[in-house]
Amino acid sequence: MRFSAGSLLRRRARGVARKASRSEVRISCTDWIEGGWDLQQSVVFARELKKLGCDWIDCSSGGLMKNRPIPRRTRLPGPFAERIRKDAGIITIAIA
Repeated sequence: MRFSAGSLLRRRARGVARKASRSEVRISCTDWIEGGWDLQQSVVFARELKKLGCDWIDCSSGGLMKNRPIPRRTRLPGPFAERIRKDAGIITIAIA
């Protein structure tokens, strides 16, 4: 899967951290490129992170790809966070 490196890093980081600590992962929920990373893949990734012990996901609305503008109506990450929370069953945060 495309997110195997992220899963491996998460697993190793969790093994080092104390069990009482809380952990989060920040993700870009989409890269706004057709055929690229999208919200559905972010939901699947969040489910896997939850299985690995991640406590919550910090959702970003993207903006990683140079020369690829984010559509105005979707600039805020709230809708992405809501979808991941509902579909993956994990706590999410979204900071605009």
